[in-house]
Amino acid sequence: MKLATAAEVLARGNVSNTVASSSTQAVESALEAATTMAASILQTPLESVERIDYFDYLPSKYETFTGMSLRLRQRFVEGTPKLYYATDGLPLTALTTDNQRASTDMLVNRERGVIDLMATPPKGYRSIAVKYAAGFTEGSSDIPSWLREAAISACLHVHHAQAIAHNKDDQPDMSKVMAGILYTQINQHIMVEYDAVPSTDSVLL
Repeated sequence: MKLATAAEVLARGNVSNTVASSSTQAVESALEAATTMAASILQTPLESVERIDYFDYLPSKYETFTGMSLRLRQRFVEGTPKLYYATDGLPLTALTTDNQRASTDMLVNRERGVIDLMATPPKGYRSIAVKYAAGFTEGSSDIPSWLREAAISACLHVHHAQAIAHNKDDQPDMSKVMAGILYTQINQHIMVEYDAVPSTDSVLL
């Protein structure tokens, strides 16, 4: 999956009508690398998938429920997730309409991949489940402009540097440069959820 197209990179570099534009293999490769690096920096997969994340709720017997935040395995959630609570005191094994909660029982931050619970969950292991879709398909208009622009800028810089170093024995490794450019542009979107409960298990659908 790539966050942008080779045509966008070449057009930004004003080389779309030059000889350099006849070979896009290097740009495509750089875009693949940029997507992987961006996912690593943001600490989330970026490719579109459907998941079920499971959570434990094991509070102290003296604790009163005052709200709870769940950190999903993947950010950039699509649509409205489905929330399920165990109803028999056992870990959730099947997700049905009988154990599904209303959407009003949660608040969803789609970019961060965080769900705030409004209703008290049952105690136990795997007593909470969230079924959701997240990520992007290649070429999707849903890819945030800041993320697309970061990939284009990083690829353009690497493409330019590699073109200058072409056929030279000391051609530089541009991976650190690309990572630095990406980090500079997307660091404000890095999220560290200290007070959110991480999932204990995740299943890809």
